[in-house]
Parts: sequence; C-alpha cells; structure tokens
Amino acid sequence: MRAIAAIAFSLMAFQAAAQDALPPIAEVTNTISGKEVLVEGKIGKMMGSWGIRTGHGTYRAELAVDRDTLAKIQNCSLDGFREPKDCNIKANAEIVVKGSDISLILYEIILQPEPATDPS
Repeated sequence: MRAIAAIAFSLMAFQAAAQDALPPIAEVTNTISGKEVLVEGKIGKMMGSWGIRTGHGTYRAELAVDRDTLAKIQNCSLDGFREPKDCNIKANAEIVVKGSDISLILYEIILQPEPATDPS
C-alpha cells in the first residue's frame, strides 16, 4: 500500500512540476510581437485590406512604404482563386500580435520576377 501511495505522490509532484514549466501563451506570443522578419510571397488586397500569402499561410498586412512602391502593387489582389501576376515580393516586416491575431507591418517591399512556368 505504501508503494502505491509513493507512486501516486510522485506522479502528482511530476505533473505539478510539468505544469509549472510551461509559460502562459501570452508570454510566448509577446516574445514574437515586434520582431523583424523577412517575408516572401504574393501581396494583394483581400476583402479591401492588404495581405500577403506565403508558403505558410496568409497574413493581414499594413503597409509602411513609399508612394512608388504603392503604385507598383496597386493592382495586386488576393481575392478569388487565381494567383495575382507580378505580385511576388520579398519584404522586411515587423510581426504584430494582438490576442490570437497575427499581422505584419511591411516596411520594405522588393518585387520579385514571376517564377518560370513549364510551357508543356
């Protein structure tokens, strides 16, 4: 009986230690908010707001760029199923985390050529 009680007590102590070792989610997400990152993907308007579609997902974006850059991307759209043409970019961005929402502030955008397609 003492052996069972000892095992149960050690399992409870282990479980309590494991729970203490995990940080709260807000603490973790706050560590990435404000970080600067390189983003590659397609840029465009989606439902009236700017966004960027990467290989890992689609993010809402706020633009902090010059007028010339805005003019180059003004016709880009992510609405619908067709991919935008001439809207591939590499961008320097800052991550913004508000609750469960992750967005990007794009402050330097460099247009990239469209990847070559196989004519066959």
